[in-house]
Amino acid sequence: MMVKMRLIVCLILALSLAGPVSAGDVFRIGAIEIEAPWARASIALTLPVAAYFTIRNTGSEPDRLMTVTSPIVGMAEVHHSTNDGGVMRMTPAGPLEIAPGQTVRLKPGGYHVMMMKLRSPLKKGERTELELTFERAGQIKVPTPIFGPGAAGPE
Repeated sequence: MMVKMRLIVCLILALSLAGPVSAGDVFRIGAIEIEAPWARASIALTLPVAAYFTIRNTGSEPDRLMTVTSPIVGMAEVHHSTNDGGVMRMTPAGPLEIAPGQTVRLKPGGYHVMMMKLRSPLKKGERTELELTFERAGQIKVPTPIFGPGAAGPE
């Protein structure tokens, strides 16, 4: 019984010292680095929201971001926004290739993760989790801070 109590106290202490996730954190799996994850707060459950981050391939082989999932959405896809004669268009991007040594930034007005069919609202100041699956590197769970609905980047 004492061993269990000590283990619980150590776990609570370790979690409290870890601190909150910030948009400047870097997460690694294999040769892939995920930096500065963040998402916008939702306005309504019926409207999609977007998430953003930077992917860096530090390896010598190409990799591809195949899927994105999250426990709070029914569907998530990488989309690409383009300006077509003054009209913004958004289309699914499919698997996103990251060449060796390349950095791909998912940001407003470009590539982004479109999160649809929200199961619960995304609230400013909270965080969610994205699970990214790469063809070579595998899966990584990324804690993602949530900023305001109109945020242009980490605040």
